[in-house]
Amino acid sequence: MKIQKRRRQILIFAAFLVLSVFLPQKRIAAAAEPLYTYALPEKKNESRELLQEYLSRLFYPETRSVSTEKKLANYGTSATSRMTNKEKKLYTLLKNRIKKIASGKISSTAIPVIDGSLIRSLSQSGFERIVNYLMVDCPYELYWFDKTKGVSIGSGLISYIKFSVASDYQGANEYSVNSMDVKRAKKAIANAKSIIQKNEKKSDFQKLEAYKNAICRLVEYNDLAASMLTYSGIGIDPWQLVNVFDGDASTNVVCEGYAKAFQYLCDNTAFMGNIKCRIVTGDFSSTVSNYTVSSGPHMWNVVKMDDGRNYMVDLTNIDGEDEIADRLFLTGTQGSIDGGYLFTVTQNGNTYYIRYRYDSDTLSIFQNDMIALSSRASYEKSRLTSQKYNSAMVLNTIKLAASSKTIKKGKSYRVRLKSTRYRSHIKKISYFSKNKAVAKVSSKGVVKVRKKKSTAILVKITLRSGKSKTLKLQIKGK
Repeated sequence: MKIQKRRRQILIFAAFLVLSVFLPQKRIAAAAEPLYTYALPEKKNESRELLQEYLSRLFYPETRSVSTEKKLANYGTSATSRMTNKEKKLYTLLKNRIKKIASGKISSTAIPVIDGSLIRSLSQSGFERIVNYLMVDCPYELYWFDKTKGVSIGSGLISYIKFSVASDYQGANEYSVNSMDVKRAKKAIANAKSIIQKNEKKSDFQKLEAYKNAICRLVEYNDLAASMLTYSGIGIDPWQLVNVFDGDASTNVVCEGYAKAFQYLCDNTAFMGNIKCRIVTGDFSSTVSNYTVSSGPHMWNVVKMDDGRNYMVDLTNIDGEDEIADRLFLTGTQGSIDGGYLFTVTQNGNTYYIRYRYDSDTLSIFQNDMIALSSRASYEKSRLTSQKYNSAMVLNTIKLAASSKTIKKGKSYRVRLKSTRYRSHIKKISYFSKNKAVAKVSSKGVVKVRKKKSTAILVKITLRSGKSKTLKLQIKGK
């Protein structure tokens, strides 16, 4: 009887634990009295600025230097050295949860702490230390955190550490995050990558043309926003990219959005030639019969093509104007960096004089050879329009890192390409040994020398276009 009674007690206690975990968080949180609380002052618009930086790092994760700024994956490397072991465990638990909240995987900011010893051993100063380190080590992931209302720990069988959510990002309640902005950004990134992948087999010129068409199809010029135009600068503005690529026809952009969307696609493209796209700013004016149609600050792109010349790309004024599209896409004209550039466009019987002039920001950032436009009227489309020409150019460029190699018997060597620049255009690499008794090669290009003799390893490069080329690596065993 005593054994059965003991079993019933264990079962009752286990059931209580299960229910306490799976009961709605709101009820549990409400039942627990705060053990510690901690709030801090907050700067005006701080949470919005943190969100913008978080989204920027989603679009351009590789642009942050580890030596000067913390990447998303680098949390608490200095902070953890100043904590007790219990504090480290609690810090790690909160850090991992914050990452998931920021990315939209989890909405609740009431974080359960199952291990009660982590709370029992914690002091008010220790709690504040953990929160401070979290804000230093992952500030952008806490964009949703309302510092003025702060964070608290509830006491009870299971303690909850509850981070207050700023009103702009609240979901169902003050401890729930609406991550719609992050989800929109992720959708925009996926859509942009889809455009790049869809056109990856095309020539460089065809890629750029496809990007122009895709952007102009996705958005329209936002005339209302243009009347209140302010620039965020040549740097990253995630909102412009989101509004272009989010698939929502109601979110449109001004010239900044067109230019930065085109730049983003180019930045993430493996071009066959030495293609460079840059964002520039300056003054724009369009006149017809001495009447100024439009004028003001403007943002556009300058693209350096494989012929070494720079050409104009102004998607803002191309969009919806089929008659002038060819005149402002990958075109050049007479003019100068100091005096500006003039484009003459005839449309519906009228002659428009479109002038561009760089501002001081652009002139201070770029060297003259980066933004001086070609005097040619247009880029020679015939240079890169045929897949045959592309394949020949790529194959001619691909070379091995070494043409010969001396390797000791029993040792190995990995066959490598001299450059990975065109790796995305390669469908398959096959390896063959002309004499397997002397040297064998694996399917991954690892050569192992068996005898002190010479032979050759053949490397067959097959492009996605179906064209191929065989390279030779001379192997000498010693």
